[in-house]
Amino acid sequence: MDPVHSAMMAMSVCNSNDENLLPTVHPTVYFPKSAVKKPAIRKMTCTMKKDRKRNVFTEPQISALKTLYTRTPNVLRDEREQLGDRIGLTQEQIKIWLQNRRYKDKKCNPAS
Repeated sequence: MDPVHSAMMAMSVCNSNDENLLPTVHPTVYFPKSAVKKPAIRKMTCTMKKDRKRNVFTEPQISALKTLYTRTPNVLRDEREQLGDRIGLTQEQIKIWLQNRRYKDKKCNPAS
C-alpha cells in the first residue's frame, strides 16, 4: 500500500469513533523520501559568470547621446541606427541608454 493511502486509512480509523474530532494521522506513518519531490535549486557558483562585460561609453559617445536626448527623448529606430554607425554603438545600446536616461529624469524630477 502506498504512503498516501495508508495515511488516509489511519485518518479514517482515528476518526471513526467521533465525527467532531479533527482528523489525525498516526505518528508511525511516514512518507518515503522518494515520494517527496523537492524543487530543483540552482545555486550560484564561482564558475557561473556573466556572458558579457558592462559597456563603458567614451566621452564623445556620451555627448552625442546627450545631444540626441535633449533634442528628443524618444528616438526612432532609424535615428538610433544612424547614430550608432557614427559613434560605434549598436542601436540596442543606444535604446537602453535612452531608457535609463528617461528613468533617471523621471526619478529626479517626479513632478515633471
